[in-house]
Amino acid sequence: MIIVDCSALMTVFSQEEDYPVIDKVLCSEPSKFMSAAALVHCGYMVDAKFGPEANRVMVDLIDAWKILILPFSYEQAMIANAGVLGHPNLSLCASFTYGLAIEKCAPVLYCGDVFDLTDIVPYEY
Repeated sequence: MIIVDCSALMTVFSQEEDYPVIDKVLCSEPSKFMSAAALVHCGYMVDAKFGPEANRVMVDLIDAWKILILPFSYEQAMIANAGVLGHPNLSLCASFTYGLAIEKCAPVLYCGDVFDLTDIVPYEY
């Protein structure tokens, strides 16, 4: 099981350097989850960078990769809040992923350094 962060989706969507590897993981990993709250934020990012039609493409990719979108729960909110207090560099979107990952005890597929200073376990690819 892995938790997918918005940064991984944006890497593929923007066809950044790690995009082929991230796409391969998303195609091959059998159990993938994402926070509904993180998905909303990702939608805003895609819309701002690529325009409103791009959101449909993003949803199609999520469906093709079979990423299960999970609701953002009270428990995740409490974990995310504690995470933000303990890791002030954690963004709002990253805090949604953080809450889900800690709750599920699962590694996170992400790009960049957003979780490097946290207790998140990165998915090794």
